[in-house]
Parts: sequence; C-alpha cells; structure tokens
Amino acid sequence: MSEKKVIKDFFAGTPSFLPGVLILFVIFNFNIITTFFTREAGFKEGAVVSETIKSPRTIYFKSQIKTKEAEDRAALKVEKVYKKDSTVKSQQLAKNEDVFKVIDAARLSSKESDISEATNISLESSLFLLNISQEEWDVFKTDSINILGNLQDNEKIKNDETLAKEIIDRYIQAGDSIGLRTAKEELISSLLIPNYIYSKEETQKEIDKIKQEIEPVSLLLVKDEVVASAGKVLSLEDVEKLDALGLGNASIFNIKTYGQLIITLLLSLMSYVYFRHLYKTKTSVCVTCTKAFYVFVVFSVISITAFELIAPLKSIMPYLFPLAAPIMLIAILVNVETAFFSSIILSLLLGGIFSSSIEIMALYLITSLVGIYRIQFVKKIENIFSIGLLLSLFSFLALISFSLYTGNYSLRGSISLLGASLIYGLGSVIIIIGTLLFWGKLFKITTFIELIELENPQQKVLRDLSLEAPGTYHHSILVSNLAQKGAKTIDADVLLASVGGLYHDIGKIINPQYYIENQLSKNIHDEIKDPEKSAEFIKAHIKEGVILGKKERLPKEIMHIIESHHGTSEVFYFLKKAKEISTKIDIDKFKYDGPLPETKEAGIIMLADSIEAKSRAESPKTEKRMKEIIDEIVDLKIDSKQLTHSKLTLDEIDILRDAFLSVLININHKRIKYEKDDK
Repeated sequence: MSEKKVIKDFFAGTPSFLPGVLILFVIFNFNIITTFFTREAGFKEGAVVSETIKSPRTIYFKSQIKTKEAEDRAALKVEKVYKKDSTVKSQQLAKNEDVFKVIDAARLSSKESDISEATNISLESSLFLLNISQEEWDVFKTDSINILGNLQDNEKIKNDETLAKEIIDRYIQAGDSIGLRTAKEELISSLLIPNYIYSKEETQKEIDKIKQEIEPVSLLLVKDEVVASAGKVLSLEDVEKLDALGLGNASIFNIKTYGQLIITLLLSLMSYVYFRHLYKTKTSVCVTCTKAFYVFVVFSVISITAFELIAPLKSIMPYLFPLAAPIMLIAILVNVETAFFSSIILSLLLGGIFSSSIEIMALYLITSLVGIYRIQFVKKIENIFSIGLLLSLFSFLALISFSLYTGNYSLRGSISLLGASLIYGLGSVIIIIGTLLFWGKLFKITTFIELIELENPQQKVLRDLSLEAPGTYHHSILVSNLAQKGAKTIDADVLLASVGGLYHDIGKIINPQYYIENQLSKNIHDEIKDPEKSAEFIKAHIKEGVILGKKERLPKEIMHIIESHHGTSEVFYFLKKAKEISTKIDIDKFKYDGPLPETKEAGIIMLADSIEAKSRAESPKTEKRMKEIIDEIVDLKIDSKQLTHSKLTLDEIDILRDAFLSVLININHKRIKYEKDDK
C-alpha cells in the first residue's frame, strides 16, 4: 500500500475536520506566528541600530540579566561559613611548649632578638620578658597558657581574621602593669592558632541556596514601546529584550521552535484522531461530532488567544487565567470525555509550551479535572458556585504544594496564592454562568443544565400536566423511567431520554378528558360516536404539544420527541371502530402526521410510550405476558418502519427489549403471577 493511499485512508470517511486541524495547528503556534511577521535581522551587544525598534506586542518576560544582578546582590550579603578544627587544641599546646622553650633559652642568654624572631612581638615586649624575674616569668607563662586555653574553648577564632584586641583584654587580669599587659597581648596574639577554618565549599552552597530563593526578575514591554532608538549602541539588556520579543536571533527557526512545531503538530493530529474515533464509534451522536470538534477548536482559539494577551501583563496572571472555565463549558456543551481530552491538550500548551512551567501546567490540569468531575453532579445552575470554591481549594493546594516542593514557601507568598486561587475558582464559574446561554445558542446545543432544569417537577409545564392531566403525568413518569433504563443500556443520552419521556405528551394538557388515562368514569368518546372525529381529537395532542413547546421554548431535541413519538402510526382503537361501521375508510385520517423519530432517544420514547400504554391497559400478571407485550409493540414498530430513521440498530433494539422488561417487572412486581414449573 502506497504512502499516499495510507494518508488518504486515514483522513477518509470523516466529516470536514481538516480545516479545524489546520486552525488548531496555527493557534497552537500563536507565539511563533506573532513574532514571525515582526522580526528584523539578528542583533548583538555593541551593534548600532539603524532604525527605531518598537515592541510588536505586550509581553512580560523573565530577565536573566536582572535576575543575575539580584542574585549577585544577595550573594554579597551571605556570611562566610567556617568549620571548627578539632585538632587545634593539641596544636596550640604544642606551639605553646615550643615557643616558651625558646623564650626560656633566650632569658638565659639574654638575647631579646631570639624572642622577637620566635614570637613576632615588639622589641620592647621582648626586652620586658628578658628583664622580669623568674618568679614573674613563671606567673606570666602560666597565665598566658591559661588564657590561650580559654580562648580556644570559648571564642571563635577565624583563620582569615585577626582576633579583636578587646576580646583578648577580657581574659587579662585588670591589675597587670601596662608593660606586662602589652607583652601578654602581643605574645598571646602571636601564639593563638585559629580554631575555625573558612570553608569556600560550604560558603558557595549558602550562596547557591540564597540564589535559588531569588524570584526571577520579570520585565514588562508594552506594545509599541521603544526598545532601541535609531543610532543607539545596543547594550546586553537591549539584546535580551529583543530576544524576548523574538527579534534577537537572525533566524526564527531555532531548535526550540522546531521542537514546538513538532509537539503542536502531534497535538493537532491527536485532536483529529480523537474526534475521528468519536465519529466512528459514537453513532448515537455522530450528527454532532463535527459540531463537537469545532466547539473544541473555538474554545482552543479563545483560550490560547486570551492567554497570550493576558498572561504577559504580570507574572501572577498565568495563575489567575481561568482555564477551568472553557474546559467545563466543553463538558456541558459536548461531553465529559471531550472535556477531559481538551484539558490535557490545553494544559500542555498553556502550561508546558507557552509558560514553560510544570507548576502552571499542573494547576490547569488538576483544576480542570476537578471541574469536569464535579460538573456532572450539578442539579441546578446555582450549584455551579460551589464548584468555584472547590476549584479555589484545589488551586491553592496545587500551588502551595509546589511552593513547598521548591522551597519557596513563605507566609506572605501563601496569602498571595490564596487570593489568586479564589480569583481563579470564582472567576471560572462566573464565566460559565455568564456565557453558558450564549454558547448554547451559538452552537445550537441543548446543555445538560437546561435538561436538568426541565426535569424539575416545579417546571410550569410539568406542574400544569400534573394538575390538568394527572393520568398523563403518571404515564409520562413511567415512560421516562423506561426511557432512562433503555438509554443507559445502549449508550444513548440518558438525561435527554428521561426529559423527553416527561414532556412527550404535554399536548394533552389542552383537552385532557379525551385521553383514557385521565377519564375517571365515563368515556367522552362514547358520546362522540364518530371514530374519525375521535381520532382527530387524539391526534391533536401532537400539534398542541408542539405549540406549547414552542411557547415554553423547549429545546429542539425535546420538540422532536414531542412531534415524533407516534411517528406515522395508526390510532388503532378508533380505526378498528371505524372499520366496524363502514368499509369505506380514509386510513390517512387515522394516522399521525409524523415525522418519524430521527434520534435514538426519540426512538426509545416511541417504544416506551406504546409499551407503557399497553401494559397499563392490560395489567399483565406474568413476566411471560410482559415480554409478549414488549415484543408485540417492538415488532409492530419495526414492521411498520417507524424506527427506520432512528439510528437504532437491531442489536440495540434487542437490548432495549430486555431493559424495558426489567422495568415492567419492577413496576408490576406486586401483581406478577409466576409460571408453574412444567414438571
């Protein structure tokens, strides 16, 4: 198989996704493209600018030069690190013994020069030591040795500093004469061995540590700001600014750019593969797969563009950018799976590629996944606010965890992170609530939030149905239960099927007395005595339902269920009555006007409606009879081609039979009569 055929087959059999893939690839490389059209030749330090250069856009970039200056300033404040030498005390004793032997010998020979050479004390002090008595010398020697020992025990004597004269003076007796005191000070200073040695290695470790704690210095370049005027000799700082704008290198196509292009190409192809798989496997929603793909494309374009405009303004802005909002909107408008996929793609792009920050990437991914998970359980739109607090909590936990991990934790920083997290979480839900209706209308998508609201029994239509047509209301609840079970077993939209079951017969609110489930005693059709007219009254609930649905602005999916749940089937009871009266019958007057169900959910409602009605009429007492009722209804709908356009497969219809049976058994469990064993 040729390479061309492989590529052709790969892109064949799917909707028009390729324009969207191209859009994704372009927007995924937004930062490269914006600099491509604003580039000039490369610049180096010392070069002279021929014409004024202005910033093509607003950016907030990390300056390595300013950061290094800040690190160097901090390093100058680091105190030197000294290590104690445990061998010094024995060295001190040995040195004391050697020097005092020299002085003893010099005293005998009266050579003051020997003392000066051995001790580096002044000539005056050397003469003083020669001339004092032996008794005074012995006291002097003992006192000096004791002072040296005390200094070693109690003082930090550094090898690159001279011990302060005041410290030695504290150990010399106050009553000593000036000559004796001076000689002691000089001799002790000469003999004293440092007990703390300067450690260059440990000092460097402290410098490195303090440098790591320095926050990168960020600089703001505003759009149209003059970076370098014409004729200016470029400094290193100027070159750095031009590099940050993408104007500093001679070619835009460097290694980093190639890497980003490859990654974004893979992400674009991954997006195509995901939605291609969705199209191939999710047959129940294949009509909306193209729409789902372009919802993803639109939110990707908006998210990346907004991020590129907002994030550079201040270093805190990436932490405030509410990526969870578009991700949760995708979950609401499309499905959870697509939102999960989108969260991975956009977190990688905005956090990993655009920000080069694992911290921001993790923040976006964690909060998006929390939002996706929680949005599934929202029952009212007001409950979305609680998700905002949850997002704030997980945002704070993610940021504080990275702060602890990197060793940058501080109380002031934690307060800033808490504030950023609150803005992130609450900002996300405000965007969702404020724009959800707009996106739903724009993409013509019925959101699960709308369906959840419609499911509420306090909705005006359902309340009117329960009051005006209580029998129909009860029937609708049972149809909804049957539809839920059926939809769940074949991977159709459970919520849509449930709501469709509740609303499919709302047209019966207008004249509830014409329908058997609402007749308490007499049957009004016995008085009409015209099967054709009775059939007309029965069929009218479809038209009335559509009118009422439009008035209440029900979603198009629910409207389709209302008008198609009988398809073009016959009003059997009154058709039979008409045949008993006359053989000349216009059969079309006993048929519903359609249309046929065009979605799986509408097909499920058609089956559930007829099965529930017949089951209620017969009150079957055995499981066998319940199964027979289901099979009769299903086979009739298939034979009369009512399900032709519903996208229900025969395998799925067989699965629905079992699902409906399990519900009927539960509904009728009190009156089931189990078959006796044939034996």
